[in-house]
Amino acid sequence: MKKDTIFASITKNQKTAISIIRVSGPKTKLIAKKLLKRELNTNVAHLRKIYSIDNEFIDQGVAIFFSKPHSSTGEDVLELHVHGSYAVITKIEEELCKISSVREADPGEFTKRSFYNNKLDLLQVEGLEDLLDASTDLQRRQANLSFMGSVSSKLEKWKQDLIELASIIETAIDFSDEVIPEESIKIFNYKLQDLKLKIEQANDLAKYSKKVREGVRVIVTGPPNAGKSSLINCILDENLSIVADEPGTTRDIISSTVDIDGILVNFYDTAGLHETKNSIEAEGVRRAQELLEISDIQIRVVDGSEAFWKENLIKIPKLNDLTIDVINKSDLVEIKIKEGANCYNVSIKTNH
Repeated sequence: MKKDTIFASITKNQKTAISIIRVSGPKTKLIAKKLLKRELNTNVAHLRKIYSIDNEFIDQGVAIFFSKPHSSTGEDVLELHVHGSYAVITKIEEELCKISSVREADPGEFTKRSFYNNKLDLLQVEGLEDLLDASTDLQRRQANLSFMGSVSSKLEKWKQDLIELASIIETAIDFSDEVIPEESIKIFNYKLQDLKLKIEQANDLAKYSKKVREGVRVIVTGPPNAGKSSLINCILDENLSIVADEPGTTRDIISSTVDIDGILVNFYDTAGLHETKNSIEAEGVRRAQELLEISDIQIRVVDGSEAFWKENLIKIPKLNDLTIDVINKSDLVEIKIKEGANCYNVSIKTNH
């Protein structure tokens, strides 16, 4: 790993009241002395004036020094809490660059140093990334399980259990001429099956966690002017898609995301799946077909007021058992179509 001292501003390109500049590496103490003109006590917030190398006053802020290895990166770390002016931050960064072997950090380099210095393991790094990307409370809580080490602790426990079971097997092989007590065999089998069950449950949970992290894809398909765009607008209560009386008005795939009980649900409004000579519309159909293959849930929408609505429904490619059929314009049909599993009569226009 490079032994350079690195720095990074948290909010350089945003106008904020306070910004933080972090420094990490072997020259951190030297930087504190050059910019603050005095040494700092460890883990104590100091109100200090910040100067240039040539003793020009730049700003006044809070400085905190963390001594290695008791810091976030495992190296000496300095935090400068300064006013969030672009000019102030830029000037401090210019002064830092005047010191040899001090440079601006690459993206993710602080976390990288935390990993290499055993401050974070790989699962915690991934948890941190998920935490930064979290947009729902459920995503936040799930990310914290990894970031705070809960998942790593569980894996370490399983590792030790496997080592213990492996040692029992090795002992049985080394002393194969001796009779193993039946009770010992029962205990071994119980521990093995218990561990197997825990791993299988964790694997199932991982699949769920992936959906929490990435969201659920819901694709809405159907013939032109069946009410696909209106259905999504009704669900999201937003006017997202182009809705008109002319069939085929959705040319591109339009997506929107909503938080449902902590799960991000990504709705995709597609062009009607049909043959067309219009090259632009044909591209929309092609994209819809590709998206259908990777979606989690499909909503097939047809116009129930049309005489051949059943034939239209059959023509729409079906994703899997997680396909919901919506028979729209039920307010125009005198005899209601019988609802069944995953099949619903609706009137999007009247919101029923």
